[in-house]
Amino acid sequence: METNTMKAYACPTCGSQLTFDGSAYRCESHGLWFTYGANLLVRGPSDEHRLRDRFTMPWEAMPQTA
Repeated sequence: METNTMKAYACPTCGSQLTFDGSAYRCESHGLWFTYGANLLVRGPSDEHRLRDRFTMPWEAMPQTA
């Protein structure tokens, strides 16, 4: 039987304990972390990366015909 116990995670960057923030875990210094699988944490995208890593999809780059 599976239980819904909260697992305590440490920040992979600084080692401080992460606090649960709704659907993700939060480090005061390093932002959001999401669980991916049983033991892996993935850092959430920052606002800086959202702007810098914006990729154009093929249909966005095509010329628009009127």
